[in-house]
Amino acid sequence: MLTYALKRLGSSALVLLGSSLLVYVLVINSGDPLQELRESNAENVEFLIQQRIEFMNLDQPWYSRYWTWLTGVAGCVVGSCDLGTNMQGQDVGALVQQAAGASLRLVFLATLFSIIIGVLTGIITAIRQYSTLDYAVSFIIFLFFSLPVFWAAVLAKEWMGIRFNNWIADPSFAWAEIIVVAAAAAIIVPGIIGGSLHRRVFTGAVMFGFVALIMPVFDWLNYARHPQMGPLVITLLGVAFAFGLTALLAGLQNRRVLYSALIIVGLGLASYYATFWLLLDPPGGWWTIIGLFAVAVAWRSASGER
Repeated sequence: MLTYALKRLGSSALVLLGSSLLVYVLVINSGDPLQELRESNAENVEFLIQQRIEFMNLDQPWYSRYWTWLTGVAGCVVGSCDLGTNMQGQDVGALVQQAAGASLRLVFLATLFSIIIGVLTGIITAIRQYSTLDYAVSFIIFLFFSLPVFWAAVLAKEWMGIRFNNWIADPSFAWAEIIVVAAAAAIIVPGIIGGSLHRRVFTGAVMFGFVALIMPVFDWLNYARHPQMGPLVITLLGVAFAFGLTALLAGLQNRRVLYSALIIVGLGLASYYATFWLLLDPPGGWWTIIGLFAVAVAWRSASGER
């Protein structure tokens, strides 16, 4: 097993080395980095040209420049990275560190949400096996799995990034949008909950009326710009989640599960408001909260083993 892993790592390293060399050759032949300055009318154009040559080591052959970059990257193994400078003389390593923070946050949140949504979707579709919901989810999964990743990324950037930012500047819901969202909820929620035709029609009607009522209220409260939920709203949402998850996972006829879910909601609300100011500014920072969480998990694991 160790030999196989080492072979795979070695082949991956060779592929990475060849790919970096190929990309490097393509980049250095894609244009002249001094063309912009040669066409400039600045009085110190000669100084700027010489400065860029020094920044990018353009007075050296391409293989020498590549070797300089490769040795700097290899230094990352021992903690002394040297990625060189860009055309403006800025340290590339510092620029990568600035961009890596945002990228790591996005990757972490995307991984966390994908796990949560994937597990919940798998549980629901397993409970509703061979139903319309199961077939619809399977179709959507195969659709996105077969399409290029950048296709979904472009759509997410357009709708969840650019257009959402434009909308949030002056958020409002038109009646056409409210009706479309309410109709979608009236179709999707009964499909998830399932049941007889009478139950689905009733659930769809309730969802349509609820969404058609709550969206204008949110619009009137300017909730998109100033989100706020009091104890009453949080309690109602908690109770709704308790009933919804019980209906999905065990059925409302299982009273023990329903009562347990409602008790957890009550304990969650009480602990939230009891520790609100502690969570707002925890002593010792968030490392205190993380430490307490680790202690709770360890204590639960130890008590479970006994």
